[in-house]
Amino acid sequence: DYTGYGLSSGHPYEEHLYADIDSVMSSLMYLYDIQPEDVILFGESIGSVPTIDLATRLPVRAVILDGPIVSGLRTILPVTRLLAFDPFPNLLKVENIECKVLLFHGIDDTLVNIEDALLLLSRCPRRVDPFLAVGCGHNHVKYHPQYYKRIRKFLYEELDII
Repeated sequence: DYTGYGLSSGHPYEEHLYADIDSVMSSLMYLYDIQPEDVILFGESIGSVPTIDLATRLPVRAVILDGPIVSGLRTILPVTRLLAFDPFPNLLKVENIECKVLLFHGIDDTLVNIEDALLLLSRCPRRVDPFLAVGCGHNHVKYHPQYYKRIRKFLYEELDII
């Protein structure tokens, strides 16, 4: 949940997404004494925006992206490059993520182009093999029978979490 969506009031502006994730991270750190190095961020669709932004600013343990967007305009218009006024510039930020990144994406996603998601992943310095789900659209990858097995493999084998 974030400002302007779900149970939250307000408007879902870009700066609110960043403030929301910063608030959650601050709460984890100061109320629960959880350090960024112990946090695995998960961002789905537009949730990839604050997730990628935070991962470029803090040394988190890992990032999982499910149907991430490359940018705001590329999600809704057939543009091929980022423009100066393009909101949600994930493509410009993702190369600054220093931790491992796992991508989930539906082969049949008609909202976020799979080529865009793979372009985004290709710019991640520490990417792992993605999970590309055949027969899944934008909001359906999490229902794939192998989805949680792939997360488990990422956690226990690729991150060496015991």
